[in-house]
Amino acid sequence: AGYVYSLTTCNRCGDSLIKYSDPRFEYCDDGNNDDGDGCSSTCKVESGWECSPSPSNVDVQGPSVCIKIITCNSGTNG
Repeated sequence: AGYVYSLTTCNRCGDSLIKYSDPRFEYCDDGNNDDGDGCSSTCKVESGWECSPSPSNVDVQGPSVCIKIITCNSGTNG
């Protein structure tokens, strides 16, 4: 018998799955528990970063991809 994955399994930070219905509510999940990469060890978006996909009203399978926000002298992000 093979391994069967279900969205009804227990959710944990670092499993590459943003599960909106989880009472701990993750804002991102990049598949690891490292700080400093945009998505913290507690699955919160870190200051100065943007992560997608963003949580919505449905469970979203990740992993999140986070990018550092850079403010140029002109004040634009890029």
